[in-house]
Amino acid sequence: MKLNIILFFAIMAAYAAPVFSQDEGKASQQNEQVNTALKAQFSKDVTAYFKAFNNRDWQAVTDMIYPKLFDLVTKEQLTATLDQMETMGMNMTIDIIAIDNISAAVQQKGSTYYRVYYDGKITIQLSGDMLSSKDQLQQNFESLYGASNVSYDDGTTTFKIMANNSVIAIKKEKQKDWKYIEFNQQQEALLRELLTEEVFAKLID
Repeated sequence: MKLNIILFFAIMAAYAAPVFSQDEGKASQQNEQVNTALKAQFSKDVTAYFKAFNNRDWQAVTDMIYPKLFDLVTKEQLTATLDQMETMGMNMTIDIIAIDNISAAVQQKGSTYYRVYYDGKITIQLSGDMLSSKDQLQQNFESLYGASNVSYDDGTTTFKIMANNSVIAIKKEKQKDWKYIEFNQQQEALLRELLTEEVFAKLID
């Protein structure tokens, strides 16, 4: 299973401040408070997820993943793939920089969905057999992230990638914790198996 942890950076600018009535102002303030709380929660969760990933704490990683994924691939298969990356000579770490934006909520059948946009840095150190694939990897990374966002240090055999991505946060009614799945359009078929067409269509906009 291809692991593709990319990061998304979005800057939204407003050129004119809208004028609200008093009631609209209160609603806007309430929405802003909700978004601030959600942004803080998602930032905490995504940071914890990548910390667990960097520490190779696969139990913590799989605990945060949307459980429906494990109808398609078992936890054991996923963790074996993660371990295999390092065995093959690809040591990856991810540092989150910021949560930039969150989508409007999508509600369906007792579940709430958000698309969470974030940006950060991926560091990939190559060793062993993977060194022979360095040029191919660089082409792939530049195709995915843009050449200006990818650098390679021959001395340390390390790629550094400034990248952007988003994840989908999902919570069922009465469920305490949010669960997450990467939003990767290169794996659209997988996303369509995990989400309904209606939810997918609203989150892809």
